[in-house]
Amino acid sequence: MVSVQFMRFLDRHMDKFLHFIAGIIVASIAIPIGMLFGLTGNRLAGLALLSSILVGLGKEWWDSREEGTGFDSFDLMSTILGGWVIAGITFLYYSLR
Repeated sequence: MVSVQFMRFLDRHMDKFLHFIAGIIVASIAIPIGMLFGLTGNRLAGLALLSSILVGLGKEWWDSREEGTGFDSFDLMSTILGGWVIAGITFLYYSLR
């Protein structure tokens, strides 16, 4: 049987995990768009990271409205971390070619 404390832990951290996945998705969408414009290597990795930063900031700005849930820096960090993972993979791919 799953304890109530574990369910609270999972509920609290599931949001951060979803932000992490959102950062991965946003950065993964930015990569092919950047490639359409001829970006490679560091610039492509930078675009992946920048896109997750901008989307994370936009989401937290939206949450900071009066009707929102409030700005959460850990949500922002989770989103950026997802983009950072994709940016790192992209950087390594172009560095090791």
